Amino acid sequence: MIIAGIDPGKKGGLAKQKAIGTVEAIPMPLAGKEIDGLAIVDFLNGVDLVVIEKVASMPKQGVKSTFTFGMGYGILHGICLGGAIPFELVTPQAWKKAVLAGTAKDKDAAISYCT
Repeated sequence: MIIAGIDPGKKGGLAKQKAIGTVEAIPMPLAGKEIDGLAIVDFLNGVDLVVIEKVASMPKQGVKSTFTFGMGYGILHGICLGGAIPFELVTPQAWKKAVLAGTAKDKDAAISYCT
């Protein structure tokens, strides 16, 4: 089973287990200033399950940035639904507890885990 994980947002990223002990990770692909849905489709080819970080708007976040972030989040859902790829939403606290145990549990620790 090939599992992919996605940190949504333009500064997020995608990772997938290619084989036991082997992870491929890339920054969120962009086409200009927008999330590149076609590149994500290519990356998820052959994936059996996608785990997407469950996110919500942040207090004091602007309307435009909230809308833009929501569009990107929706693109991820649409890609999985359109490609019939099962997906689960997991809170940041849950995946960090499981994956980043014993670390600072920040973005640098997540990137280090994938490289």
